[in-house]
Parts: sequence; structure tokens; C-alpha cells
Amino acid sequence: MTKNKAKKSRKNKYYVRRILFFLLLIVLCFFLFRLFFTPEHPDTFPFRLFGEHKLINFKQNEIQIAEEMNRAKWDPSLFKIDINGHMSYKDPDVETALGIDVSSFQKEIDWNEVRNSGFEFTFIRIGYRGTTEGGIFSDSYFESNYTEAKSAGLAVGIYFFSQAITPEEAVEEAEYAVSILNGRSLDLPIVFDWEYVSTTARTGGIDSETLSQCADAFCRTVEEHGYSSMVYFNLYTSYLIYDMDTFGEKAIWLAQFAHEPTYFYHYEIWQYSCTGKVPGIDTDVDLDIALDPDIVSKIRTAEQSDQAP
Repeated sequence: MTKNKAKKSRKNKYYVRRILFFLLLIVLCFFLFRLFFTPEHPDTFPFRLFGEHKLINFKQNEIQIAEEMNRAKWDPSLFKIDINGHMSYKDPDVETALGIDVSSFQKEIDWNEVRNSGFEFTFIRIGYRGTTEGGIFSDSYFESNYTEAKSAGLAVGIYFFSQAITPEEAVEEAEYAVSILNGRSLDLPIVFDWEYVSTTARTGGIDSETLSQCADAFCRTVEEHGYSSMVYFNLYTSYLIYDMDTFGEKAIWLAQFAHEPTYFYHYEIWQYSCTGKVPGIDTDVDLDIALDPDIVSKIRTAEQSDQAP
């Protein structure tokens, strides 16, 4: 009897050790994943000097408000998301449109299914700059996405994933995008999509003045070619890297993955999810809602043009 109890006790201790081992292994895997697959975001940038009026608190930073920037006019409490992940804005005086943004990561897309699911516009990646050597490349799915999205009746804009570190590189990126378009029309802007990658990327040490000059140079260049421009960023890039005091009247496409936006300044389009499920697309996809009346009007005009006999 005593031997059986001792044996059972040893067996129980063995299973407890096994469980603890697997729990520790899971925790270790989680931290390794966060270490190697989550972009590094330093808490502060030493070159970002703030003025006396520090009114925005973000990531333990007090940030001076850019007085020339328009404040956000959308009421966060009026945004509602349904079971399909479709965002709406519950104000009868504000007309909105739903969209997606795509690249080669989504591979083949059935654009007719996307359109029939209620999405009215898309931003398609036309190209990108590498994060290390800095070479420029076209998106391998741009041509098919552009042609098929237009054919399905969606309003189309494009974006270039920038890793520019000088205004000259930003001009090069804009010229590259325009050259691929080769005179083709767009319903929506060409977007400067500069994103922070890590401290080890070629862009890791860029200062706010230079990045703001890059955005200016890119937008000015596409406008000189007759296209409208826009800048895409998240809260981190806006508050801690860009110099918003020099941003002027640029159109903004905000990325903040949440059910309610908290951005202080005005924005025309909100990218609210990066894990959207859309019929016709096999992968997760970014979801967007257009709120600006001029942009929504362009989307509606594009739809009517496509439906005309």
C-alpha cells in the first residue's frame, strides 16, 4: 500500500514537472516571437524637441500641438463596427465609403467578390523601397490589381512604400510610381507610405525635419504630374517622428487598429484593421473607411462612371 502511494506520488510529480516545462516553453516562445517579429519602437527620439505647450500625451511623451493643423472633427463614439468587420459612422450628415488596401501579399484577388461585399474603393501598392540596401522595386501584382479593380467598379488610388532618407530619394520614388502609371488615371491620391521599421533599418536614424521634407518632396512631385497626393502614417510616426508643424494642408490617411480612433488631428481616411476578412481574398487584408466628403464624392463619381452604359 505504501509503495503504491509513493509510486503514485512520484508519477504525479513527474506530470507536474512536465506541465511546468511546457508552460515555460510556451512563455519562452512568446517572448522570442515578440523579440524577433515585433518592430522596435523607441520610446523617444532625441532629435524631437518640444515647445512650451505640451498638450498631447503619447507613449509617456508630452507633445506640443501643431497649431496650423486642423483638429479631428469625427466623434469617436459614433464609429460602429458590425459582425463582418465593416465600420460605419453613425451621423446621417456624414457620408462614408468602405475600402481595402492591398499588395502582392494578398496574391490573387477576386475583385468582383470584393465589390459585391460592399467595398467601394482600394489603394493598391505600386512599388516599394527596400529597408536595407534601399533598392526600388515594383509590386508584382500591381498591374492585375489595377486592371481588375477598375473593371469591378472600385475607385482606385495607389501607394508607394517609402524608405526614403533624403528628399531626393522621395522624388525618385514619386517619379518611379508615376512612370509605372504611364499616364493612367486614378480616382484617388498617390500616397506616400513611409513606415518606421527598426533602429537597424537604413531609415532608423532619420530626423523629423528630413522625413517631413521627404513627404513634401514626394507629394509635390506627384502633384506636378497632375495627381493628387496623400500621406499615410500611424500615431507613432505622426507624434514622434514627423514634424507636424510643417505638415500644412496635406491629406492624411490614418492607421490605427482600434474600434475608435484617438488621433488628435484631422484625417480623411482611417485604416482601422489589418486583419480583415473579405470575400475574394484568401489572406487577411487592411480595412479602411473614407470620411472626407471630397474623397467620398470621388468614389461615388468613379462608381457612376463604371456603371454608365
